[in-house]
Formats: sequence, structure tokens, C-alpha cells
Amino acid sequence: MAGEAEVTQELIRSESPTTEAPPNDTRIGLDTLSGDDGDVQLGIPASARPRTSVLGTLNILIIFAGSVVSLSTLGLMCYLWQYSPGFGYSGLPPAFWARIVLSGWLPQVITISAAFLRSVIAIQAAVCMSVVASLCLERSGIPVEHVPIILTARGFGSSPYALAGFCVRSIREVSRLQYVAVILAVMATTLLSQLTSTFLLGDLENTLVLNGTFSESLGVGISVVPGEASRIDTERGVEYWKSRIPEYPTFAEYSPNAGSSVDWRTDTGPTLRAFLPLRNATSRRRISKYEGIAGLVDTRFVCVKPEVNTNATISERGDLYLAGNLKSTFPALSSAVGPGASDPTTKMDVAFNCSVAMHELSTEGQADSEWAITMCQLPMNGARVSSPVFDQTAAGKTHLTFIMLNTTGDTGMLQVGKTTVHFNNSGGASPNPPWTTIAIRANMSISVSVCVSALDTMDVPVRIRGRSGRDEPTLSWDATTKTYNTSSIRNLYVGASSGLTLEGRGVLSMEPRANWSEGRIDTAKFATVSSLRSELTEAWPAAFLCIYCRGDLNQNIRVHRVMVSIFQDVLKSTGSLPLSMQTLWTMLGQMAYYDFLPEFDVKREATMTSFVPIAAPAHVSGIVVVAIITSLHIMLVVLMTMIFLTDRHASLPGNLWQSFGQMANGDLAELAARASSALDKEVDRHLRDCGEMETHVELTRPSKDGKTLRLIRKRRVRKGLLSGVPG
Repeated sequence: MAGEAEVTQELIRSESPTTEAPPNDTRIGLDTLSGDDGDVQLGIPASARPRTSVLGTLNILIIFAGSVVSLSTLGLMCYLWQYSPGFGYSGLPPAFWARIVLSGWLPQVITISAAFLRSVIAIQAAVCMSVVASLCLERSGIPVEHVPIILTARGFGSSPYALAGFCVRSIREVSRLQYVAVILAVMATTLLSQLTSTFLLGDLENTLVLNGTFSESLGVGISVVPGEASRIDTERGVEYWKSRIPEYPTFAEYSPNAGSSVDWRTDTGPTLRAFLPLRNATSRRRISKYEGIAGLVDTRFVCVKPEVNTNATISERGDLYLAGNLKSTFPALSSAVGPGASDPTTKMDVAFNCSVAMHELSTEGQADSEWAITMCQLPMNGARVSSPVFDQTAAGKTHLTFIMLNTTGDTGMLQVGKTTVHFNNSGGASPNPPWTTIAIRANMSISVSVCVSALDTMDVPVRIRGRSGRDEPTLSWDATTKTYNTSSIRNLYVGASSGLTLEGRGVLSMEPRANWSEGRIDTAKFATVSSLRSELTEAWPAAFLCIYCRGDLNQNIRVHRVMVSIFQDVLKSTGSLPLSMQTLWTMLGQMAYYDFLPEFDVKREATMTSFVPIAAPAHVSGIVVVAIITSLHIMLVVLMTMIFLTDRHASLPGNLWQSFGQMANGDLAELAARASSALDKEVDRHLRDCGEMETHVELTRPSKDGKTLRLIRKRRVRKGLLSGVPG
């Protein structure tokens, strides 16, 4: 047909016509490139070359050495993430990890590592595009308009972004679809790799990290000077009952058994608590390990239902008094934390006389939310309870026994006159252990319980552990309910009913000892014996543990409202009188201990491990994204390389002279020559006008002589393809 020609002929012949060059011809010939022995041979086809020379040593090095660098960098990041406390690691970190993180170098290491990853991925992407361009040329052909960029990508390597137009043009070609997918995937990994440092730094958070072990000399107690008056007594400005605890320090606890409750007794179970001689709250919050002297307190409380024979007396002022005798039996209570197997059964028969707290009539609304509790200490020859630390059966040893009274019902009519009510109870079953209920009249009653504790203190060596940092709770005021918000404080002191672990409560764990008193140092007692109990026994016979109560204040302590609020919160939340008493006396012990801590003059060495706040990995989303990007990129590059090496034809990726030679001697040589001064859009317009946008070009196998590589067209083309191009 006129104006058309079949492109089935060989447009570039394997051998050009031989002409004799003029004497002054400066053209480079093959003979000038060959040595005397002919070791330089330019005509060897790619299929006959070794695999390494086809791809090139540099490209192979970039692919495999770059992959090793990328995986090593990713491994370093995983190592830094693995030993972070944010992922549950609780031990001392390795020295190399600590050197990087604790020195504050982690952000810099991440930034440098991200730069390595970005660089390697970008360089490998260029090599991968060279391989993909070769496969496209040989296997599926390419649109004629994209011949320059594909040949450039094959010979020089290219950013995957440069092949975006080729991908758009080829998206509907099934034969090139797999290569388009690879180009787009490499484009995505290259683009996302630019955000590597952003992803990784986003995983960092200010985290508490273990900072090694150190020793420090601490004041652990007040020295005892013979003949010198104690500095801890009520005559020297110490009245803890009327004070509030300024903070709620964390402590260590060993409590192997949960409390128990039967119809006549409730028990906190053996509970040893240790106060740390650390004045700074930040130090206590960040402590992980402590080995040294601490203030040990046995805080076990047992409350039983007594037999009561009593008279209730109402004074002319309307104050209520309860006097009489009560009997209680404390059976053998096993002590699982000490060497003693059990306690001997203790029987108590003691007289008492207590002023009773009653709700004020003018505060009935507020009073409805609290129990009208009176705590009245009984004589010291009352009951005893097991202690793994203190021998309560020894003469002169201390113990605490209280009669606890809870007034309920209408107390209004008691303000008139003077009334005496006699009540005798032989100790029958009670629906609310460990209380015995006394009916004063039809609409008023008093519940009675007896609580006993081995509460005592001494300074002994302890081993304390904490898996993570902790916060010490704070007190807040609820303006809506007009009450203190004490729930976080309750969780600190009460574990049995909260369902929280020691760590969840913010409490440290104390290791058991075969002999708790071993290593005890001689110091003045800081808590119950010298100060707390003396306030209660020497100044007042009882204490009111309710805010909206009335009674004989001349004979009773009005306990500070904050302490009462916490006591009431525990009592109402758990229903356990022993836990409420344990909480109250623990707070009193802490108040005394930390009040005198600045005066501790007995020094002992302590070994500690603490946490420090530092930027460390706390999340995994960033490193997971980086791992996916890096792994996917390496897989794509290696896969395309293996495909190319196992089925190669005539391409030499990374070799510009091959691309130049094929373009100069191929089917499009004249077009290339005439387009040397044309714009891309002018050439594209010309191809479109000639109807050649659908023309595809591919690289064929070598000709019979094994030397020449040719570009051929795969379809009929119009004549005039080369005309009209600006030249």
C-alpha cells in the first residue's frame, strides 16, 4: 500500500558496508580499541557473558551489600526496641543499649539509621529500575514514546518516579502489568522510606528506664542515747491524730495470704509493710530495687465478735457512754510469714468504759454517708495476735486491742434526761461479722467489735523490688459531692478487695526472710509504741472516726477529717473493719516515720537501682511500618534481580554505551538523529499525528553473527514517521 511499509525487514544490519577510511579519518574503530593480543572484544553478546558481568559487579554489590546494610540497620532498631521497658522488659538493660539510650543518643542514632535506610533504598531502587527496564525491553516491549526514558533507566538507573508516565501508559497492557506493579511498589517503598525517621521517632516516649545499681549512705533511724528523753512523744509537739498525712508515700509489702472472714471473725492476714528512708517523693516513685535498712511494721488486724454485758448511759448533755464487760476468744491464728506455726488461743475478759460517737442532728444529710465509729483502746493485758516479727507472748511486749463501736438509728430522743439501758448478749450469730449488735431501743442500736493487732516497728534489713515506676496518689476535693476523692489512696493501702496487684496499687514487693529480726539495729521506735498509742492512752480514752459526729470531746480525740475520710472510704468500699484499721494505722505510722526522717542520725549503706525518665521506645507502630517497608523493598529488588539473571537475553543494565549503540544503530536511529534539537512534546505530537502512539519497540536476540543487537517494531507503521520532526 502506498505510504506504508511492512516492518518485517531487518532495519539495522549486522554488518555495515565496508569502506576504506581516508588517511586523516579520526573515527574510532574496533581495531583501535583492541590490544595486540585482542583481549578487548566489544562484540560479545550479553547472553554469552558471565552473569556477574551482565549485571555488573557494582550493581550486585549495591543489591546484596545494600540489603545487608538495611537488614543490619533494621536489626539495630529492633534491638533498641526489644529492651525497652515499654515492651515489658523489666531487668537491667544491656550495656550497649544503656550507653545509647541513657546517654540520650537514641534520637540521633535513629536519625542516622534512617538516613542509611533512605540512601540504600534509593540506590537499590535505581538498580531495580534498570533491571525492570531491561525485562520490559526484552519481554513485553515498550511504547515508542517511552524508549528514551526506558533506555536511560536501563543504562544509567533511574528513580522509580521517572517511570510514572510509563506506568500510566502501560496500566492496561497485560504483558507489562507485572512490571508496572513492581515499579509502583518500589516507588511506594522509596517514597515511604523518606519518612523512616518520622515513623521511628513517633514510637518514642518519655519512659522510665533502669539506670544501673548504686550505693548510698542513708539515715535509717534515730539513735538511742541512755538517759536521754525520747524525741518522739506527745510533750514535744507530736499529735498525729489531729494532723493530716501530707503525702501518701509508696511502701513495700509482703502479704502471702489473703484475709479471711467467718461469721465471728475477719482478718487482714499477715501483712508486713516497710517504709523506705527516702525523703524525696521522686526517689520513692522511681525506685526499682532497694537492699538496706527500712522501717518494718506489722500491720495485721483481726476483729472478732465479742460477748457483751454492758450498760448504756446518756448524760444530761446528751452524750452517750457505754460501760461494762466483754469477752472474746481469739483462736489459734496461723502465721505464714514467720517461723511460728500458730498462736495459742487467747481468751479476753475485760472491762471497758467508752464515750460513744453519735451523728449530729443538724448534719443528717452528710451523716448518712458515713458510719458513726468510735475507737476505744482496751487495757494492754487484752488479746494478742500472731506476729512473725514481734514476740507478743513475751512480757512487756506491746499489742493493740480496741473496742470498736458503730452507732446507728435515731439518736434524737437521747438528749432528754439521763437514761440507763442494760444489755446482755451471750454471743449468738451475727448477720454482719464481726459485729455484736446492741439494741438501745426500737430505732437505735450500737454494734460492738473487738480488734487486735501486733502493730509494732523496728528497723531491719530488707530486700525490695519494683518492676516499674509508680505514682504516689494525691488527695482531691469533689466540689459537687463536697467530699474528698480518696479512691486512689484507698487502692494504695487496700489490696485484697481492690483486685489489684502490688504493682497496680503502686506498692513495692518485699522478699520474705527466714528471720525477720536478724540484722535489726537499735533505734528509737518511730510509730505506735512511743507516739501514736501514747496519744490515745495518755491523753484521751477514745477517738471518733467520723466527721459529722458528736460526743464527749473532753475524753475523745477528734481525728483529722482527711484521715477519717480515708478510713470511711475503705470501710464503706470493702465492708471490712480490719482493713480500715490497717489503713488508718499505716498512715499514722507513715506520718510519724517521715516526720522524723530528717532527724535520722543512724547511717547505713543501701544498694539501690532506680528508674530515670528518658526518651525510649514505647510503641511498635513505627518500627513495624519501617520493617515492612524495608523487607518489601529488599524482596522486590532481589526477586527482580533473580528473574533477570535466570532468563536474560541481550541487556547489560548499567551500561550506557549499549543503550547508545542500540539507539544509534537501531530502527529509531533516524528519529533519534532528527529529534536531537526537538522538545519532548514536539516528538510526542509528531508520533501522535503519524498514528504511532501504539507502536511498541522491543529488544531482539542477537543476529546470526552474534554481535549486533537490534530494535524492531512490532506493527505496521506509516511512511513519514521520520518526516516533520524538527531537526
